Amino acid sequence: MKKKRKVCGKNKSNRLYVIFAVLLLLAGIGFLFSFLRNQGCRHKKFCDLTFPDGYKIKAELALTETERQRGLMFRKSIGEKDGMFFVFENFGKKYFWMKNTFVDLDIIFLDNDFRIVRIFSNVPRSYEDAPEYNIFRLSANGKYVLEVKAGLAAKHSLKKGDVITIGKCSEKVFRIR
Repeated sequence: MKKKRKVCGKNKSNRLYVIFAVLLLLAGIGFLFSFLRNQGCRHKKFCDLTFPDGYKIKAELALTETERQRGLMFRKSIGEKDGMFFVFENFGKKYFWMKNTFVDLDIIFLDNDFRIVRIFSNVPRSYEDAPEYNIFRLSANGKYVLEVKAGLAAKHSLKKGDVITIGKCSEKVFRIR
């Protein structure tokens, strides 16, 4: 009687296909998570702003209601040349509060012509688990609001009536007058 020879090559190649498929699946999942994690960063919009003394900052734009509501919430730091520029549809009373904003800020309200109408200096941060009655609130008239690191307005002698110049923006936001 002739013994049948076992074919091991077929099992080995099947095993290799399974291992390859699992590795491919893991790589795809890793790529997807990486893509989704970076999605928020890649689609942020920015504008270059210049103070009257020539100091330049790059401000992240808050154009939608959702972006304006979130603002600088949950940020642990803000750079000397960074900011958040809130763009509203109309000039009028704007309300801000520091809930979940973990950095001290200067908050600058501007009119339709980017002229400063009000500056709130050294607005205190909120702290995790702070009761709502302890969270700083403020309001003023404006069409645009600029948030920058606390102390920057004084450092550059910003005052009511000064004009902030809008430079290059990553998105067409402002009408040319």
